Amino acid sequence: MGENNMRKLKRGISLFLVLVMTSLLFFEYFPGISYVVNAADRTWDFSKSVSEWKYDYSWAGNSYAGKGSLEYDSGKKMAKLALDYSHNISNGWSQTGMSFTDSEGIDYSGSKVLNIELYYNPKDYKEGDITVKVDSQDVFQEQMSAILGGKGVKQKNGMMQVDLSFEINSQYAKTEKPQTLMVVFAGNNTDFKGNIYIKKIELAKEREEKYLVNSTKKVKSNVSLSDEGSALKINGTNIDYDKTVQIADSEADENTIATYQYLSTVGKSTSTIYGHMNDTCYKAGSDEFTSSDTKDITGSISGIVGFESADSFSDYADKYNKQHKKEKQLNPEVKADCIKGAALLTNEAIKEGAIITLGSHMPNFSMSIKNKGDKFDHTYDAYDFGGSTFNETTGDCMNEIMPGGKYNEIYTAYLDTIVDYAKQVEGTILYRPFHENTGSWFWWGADFCEPEVFKNVYRYTEEYIESQGVHNILYVYSTGTEPSKQTEVEERYPGDEYVDIIGFDTYDLNPISDEESKKLTGGSSNTGSQNQGSTGAAGVNGAAGVNGGATSGPNNGGSANGYTFQTDLEKTIKIYSYFAKKHNKIFALTETGISSDAGALPETGNKRKQWYTEILKILTKEEYNCSYYMLWTNWSRSGDYYTPFITKKNSDGTMFGHEMIDDFIDLYNSKNSIFANDQKDVLAKLTSGKSQLAENKKYTEPGGYILNLSPYQRINDEIEVQARVNKNVGTVKLVGVTKNKTLDLKTEVKDGTVTAKISKDELKQLGVDAEGKIQLFSDDKNMQEVNVMFNVPEKSTNPKEVDDFESYAGLTTLLIKNYAIETDIGCDLKLSCSKDYKFDGDYSLKFTYNSTKYGYVGCRSQLNVNWSNCNALQFWVIPDGNNQWTVIQINTSDGVSYEAYLQDYADFTNTTDPLLVTIPFTDFKDKNGDAGNFSSKKAASVESIGLWVNAISDSEQISKDDKRVEGTLYYDGIKAIKTDSEKAIFEKPTITKETVRIHGAKSLMVVGTISGIVSLAALVCAIWFIISGRKKKTVGGEE
Repeated sequence: MGENNMRKLKRGISLFLVLVMTSLLFFEYFPGISYVVNAADRTWDFSKSVSEWKYDYSWAGNSYAGKGSLEYDSGKKMAKLALDYSHNISNGWSQTGMSFTDSEGIDYSGSKVLNIELYYNPKDYKEGDITVKVDSQDVFQEQMSAILGGKGVKQKNGMMQVDLSFEINSQYAKTEKPQTLMVVFAGNNTDFKGNIYIKKIELAKEREEKYLVNSTKKVKSNVSLSDEGSALKINGTNIDYDKTVQIADSEADENTIATYQYLSTVGKSTSTIYGHMNDTCYKAGSDEFTSSDTKDITGSISGIVGFESADSFSDYADKYNKQHKKEKQLNPEVKADCIKGAALLTNEAIKEGAIITLGSHMPNFSMSIKNKGDKFDHTYDAYDFGGSTFNETTGDCMNEIMPGGKYNEIYTAYLDTIVDYAKQVEGTILYRPFHENTGSWFWWGADFCEPEVFKNVYRYTEEYIESQGVHNILYVYSTGTEPSKQTEVEERYPGDEYVDIIGFDTYDLNPISDEESKKLTGGSSNTGSQNQGSTGAAGVNGAAGVNGGATSGPNNGGSANGYTFQTDLEKTIKIYSYFAKKHNKIFALTETGISSDAGALPETGNKRKQWYTEILKILTKEEYNCSYYMLWTNWSRSGDYYTPFITKKNSDGTMFGHEMIDDFIDLYNSKNSIFANDQKDVLAKLTSGKSQLAENKKYTEPGGYILNLSPYQRINDEIEVQARVNKNVGTVKLVGVTKNKTLDLKTEVKDGTVTAKISKDELKQLGVDAEGKIQLFSDDKNMQEVNVMFNVPEKSTNPKEVDDFESYAGLTTLLIKNYAIETDIGCDLKLSCSKDYKFDGDYSLKFTYNSTKYGYVGCRSQLNVNWSNCNALQFWVIPDGNNQWTVIQINTSDGVSYEAYLQDYADFTNTTDPLLVTIPFTDFKDKNGDAGNFSSKKAASVESIGLWVNAISDSEQISKDDKRVEGTLYYDGIKAIKTDSEKAIFEKPTITKETVRIHGAKSLMVVGTISGIVSLAALVCAIWFIISGRKKKTVGGEE
């Protein structure tokens, strides 16, 4: 080697060493950043510092009231994000987060996913969830993932590891270089207070796939459908079309009659139609294929495709734009454009052979706001309906949306969004309002309206839509699984004249295999089943609870009873199928799917891999007449999904995707399963009038319902009663009924609307009656009656008086409208008005509880009052001697709960006698310990008051047999007062008139005119001693 070459070599080596040392120094002084060889990929490794990341509450607004921070944890060698949602438990979306900023922009163009590895301690919360959402302009769209509730992998130290992956939209990544990456942590009605530990955040070219598999089955439809003019031929068997049908809408168009005819005929076969909510709009699989996970796998979209009205069809304009980038773009901020987007996507699904169903997670209209201005293009533009408030159960909404109610104008404006949508849809819609009404997780649920109110609202809803010229709807009545017999299904059923399809919703929570089931049951097998229980609502936008999964669900599959879901499912199907046949209606399983502690269908660890074909086998039994069933939405892979998906199509024709993909292919291949491609030609022929069309036979029975009265409404002044009747009625009259009087009201009928005024004189004639009635007659037929209270005074409007329990007239129905009951799983609370113990007036509150050893029960009453001029809470109580955690709770509008614990006072625990209790505000402490003690200043915004009992697991009162505790407390005269005492006072009552039985198994206490009784006793004794001449003895001897 020459000298020059040697010098060059030495210089090269020297330069290399300099670069190496420089690199080492760089990473020594900037340890929080790790750069990989490929500049397009980027990793933020938090093993040494949090680097440029910072705590970011800029998005919090008023939604997040807790403290937060982001700092490096040297012990765990991770970033530590401190979060506290305990002040925002009532908030379904309380957001804060962390962010990274790069002034030169973040380059996503070479990456496909963003991965986050995080850890949390399950002991840091008792309820709710946290949803993680990543935002960097449009790069991640609306992806989100819930992280609590058993999600992730449990570590040896008890922490849960959660790995999140968010897909990068390649189109936006090419054109956008955002400066900020925001990771949002949104509390979903959670009390989480603790730390989230983040090990790393990385951009990567590919998602590391640990659990996906290659399919082993080939896709081939084996069902055969053809229209034979007067019959539908399914798999070689002709099934005659009905020659006459009775559809709820007597003016239903021909397309709707044909669709009903088709669904009814499919129900008589041994096949059924596969449905999937939002099948063509949301997906969990790769965006490189179609807009449908179903179509990616099978080549066909689902036979039933679900859409959602939500808050004015929000999101559908955006979905349309993304699928039609070359078309004129819609404005996602304009309601009419969102409705149009939904209709356009609907029509595309219809053209592919789908039948459309529409759900309505309606906002709580008591929370809607009227927009400023007088002129709007559409009635619905006048309101901000409030978004996803369907789970908010306050405001007595169901009892206030009929004509004359506070929210009727808002409600009809909302219904106009349905009308606008339906008029743009080129086909039939299966509309399913007020679903799962037998549960109580929606504002239209069983706890929030009487059966008659529910029926009337459903009827009114249908009639309003029809009155706007919409005649392409079939109406679906869909419950939860609470009804266990046909009479219970009937209880809230709106009537044959208003319903076309009957169904129910249910989800299979944590299904297990038959083998595991046998182990749990000692060898016996309950094939197909886990306890079905009440299902909960699947939400409308994504993650479990707040945005997607079943919010309340069936009992765990891994119970001592083994797997019972499919057995219980079949029992419920039998009830509903027979009910549908009895009423000449179509039957459908309107919602179902696998759910889990992690939300919906797990990506791995599914223990019942043939679930889809097992459910199909049950539904297609000949005796059940099931026309269709529907699985819930695949929101996203990072959120909840209910069907398998794929991420790749292999060159050999196989697919790479979810571990249950083979069973889904078997579902599609089954001759009993109908998808859109299978029915497309038949529907086209039927709905075009080329086949025999059934006659839509009109209902001839007289019918009607009362519009503007809710059960036990007080009628203390003149009122106009309104009702609706159909065209089949005879002589119509409204009648007022009390115990002593039946009064025919002067009734007028015009265009189906019935009115009658009750005058002051007529009220006087009817008298005082807490159990009166208003009845609606056609000739001698009582078509409906509503229980009302005539001349019964209203509850006191004094803000200081919480309750004296007199205004309910002894009716438990009225009482529980004012008290929202909350119980832990397996616990029960019954509230009632009691005459057993009377302190002030005729009634007290009877609080009867039955709790597991770790459970709780309680109730809340909404107040929204100012107690700043008071400093104590006073009430009567009769202890039951059980001395469990007996809690009086004051809740303020900022989300803080202040609690006083009666069992901490010896005067309470040492007696079962009546007590007049006065507790200073300062004795009420923030249950989370952050806000200190309650005070008059904090009392300026009291939102509600709660009465609770929490079981003490190691107390003597816990039964050794069933590990439960039960008892009864009595409360009365609850009010805020001003007192001079700084300590709690427990007084025994000074009673002058009434005789009251005291709580206790053996003791009785006379609470009448005690002084008179004592005086009389003394007089009798004196006379006795005088007459007898005996001397009175003392302990020490004679006097």
